[in-house]
Amino acid sequence: MKNILLLALILIISASSSYGNQIPIKICPDENISTAYDAIEPGDKIKFKTKREYNSNNLKIKANTPVTGIVDYVQDNGWMADNAVIQFRKFILHQPDGKNIIINSNLTIDGFDELKNRNPKFIRFFEYFGVLVRGKEIDIRKDKDTPIYNIWMDI
Repeated sequence: MKNILLLALILIISASSSYGNQIPIKICPDENISTAYDAIEPGDKIKFKTKREYNSNNLKIKANTPVTGIVDYVQDNGWMADNAVIQFRKFILHQPDGKNIIINSNLTIDGFDELKNRNPKFIRFFEYFGVLVRGKEIDIRKDKDTPIYNIWMDI
């Protein structure tokens, strides 16, 4: 009986309306992103694109729809595993009909996390070792790397 009540409680909590008001939008970079040479600063606009199509109520978003992310914070890499970080808090979804939808969602890109999107595993070992000495830069290449990020859009 306790298991049934626990299951019912979990279902009620997870199905609350606060979880149903947002949908995940999968985006990927549509330009090179690099913290090397102090190339990115707060306020810069970075181009992304949606990865798949979304249909929700009266909202329709096609795949490859342009999204602009506005950089909120940048931390350069340092010594002893101090990795570079880029944070976004605002995104602008550009609809084909000319309307823009503003999405307030947090996205953090960390240099260490980007290693999993890079080389074959046997080469990654050497890059992980290098992070111990010098923190990892963020270096995402548009056509070479394929990171996918989730941003959350209120519906």
